[in-house]
Amino acid sequence: MAKRAEATDHTRRRIEAALMELLTARPYNTITIADIAVEADVSVRTVQRHYASKSNLMGAIALSNQAEVGAAMSTYPSTSTPEEAISELVRELFALFERRNLQYWAAYTALQGTEKANAIRDEMMAARARLVAETMRKWPGVWRIEEEAAGRAANALLNYGSWKAMTWFADITSQEAARITTDALCCYLLRPSQT
Repeated sequence: MAKRAEATDHTRRRIEAALMELLTARPYNTITIADIAVEADVSVRTVQRHYASKSNLMGAIALSNQAEVGAAMSTYPSTSTPEEAISELVRELFALFERRNLQYWAAYTALQGTEKANAIRDEMMAARARLVAETMRKWPGVWRIEEEAAGRAANALLNYGSWKAMTWFADITSQEAARITTDALCCYLLRPSQT
């Protein structure tokens, strides 16, 4: 049973990687399920068995990217301060955006304003919100503003669009963007005695 689950997971990762690779070369709306199947070296039926549509596949990719950040964060030793926890979260998210920049940009621009884009965006926001909430729960009582509002503010700054605006439009390195965002979050979200 474990081998079957492992094989299923491996197939799903190949299909997701195939779409991400195709997005670096072609617009989303020109990519077909058949193209994804060829790139993943699986049948069209296999792609359809795992994902009902391209938008479902994009949603799964978004969630797996956020899971990747969560897994990376779990390998770090426990942070000793809320500032370190915020910094770790920002670094991991921005490193993911940097690694997957072409794919994120292709998806971000191709799906902009469509119903599919809204569903994928909502899934990504929910996954990121869970990471932020987990970080915040580790440090109760240190937040300058109500915890829900702090989470919304953190989510607003910890998204691909914010990272892209800093790194591309403002020509700031990803590391500088992480530092600036960490400083802004710590200054705005933490009580003065915590900074």
